[in-house]
Amino acid sequence: MSVPYALTALLCLQPAYGLQLHKELVQRLPHRAKTNVGQIYSTLDRLQRAEQVALAGATGDGLPLYTSTDQGRATSSDWLAGLTLSRNSEWTEFMDVIALSASIPGTGFSQLQSTLAKLELQRAHGDLNASRQSHLLAAVGHVYEDTAAALASGELTPSDMNAQRPARGRRPKKA
Repeated sequence: MSVPYALTALLCLQPAYGLQLHKELVQRLPHRAKTNVGQIYSTLDRLQRAEQVALAGATGDGLPLYTSTDQGRATSSDWLAGLTLSRNSEWTEFMDVIALSASIPGTGFSQLQSTLAKLELQRAHGDLNASRQSHLLAAVGHVYEDTAAALASGELTPSDMNAQRPARGRRPKKA
């Protein structure tokens, strides 16, 4: 699942807390709208244990802030450039990589094209699974082209994280 990669990539932009990350995730990846905020916090805990993210202080009212580590930034860079994708990746993984790499400034969106082309060249012939993979990769290619056109026309512009605080969030611990 690409939610851990997505959270780590978003944390490369700036330190953030769980609900803020959830809001960014849903805004940039609408198909992830059913992701539970609790899942965000448990994923952040796992990413912290894996040394992909680290605590970066707290908000004024005590919400924990997280940031990407050097290891997390390297992993995110590879993921956003599509280097972790394979012919067997799921549709949502492809969509997450395309949408996030297009929406985050300075990522590997242009490198994605060569990654997708390499996957298409690895096409195997002769069985039904290979045919399905081929159709999936063709559809992914169309989504990539549409996204590239939206970037070129200015319809889609990469952006930093929204600094406006979501209305709700984990309540600070009482002293």
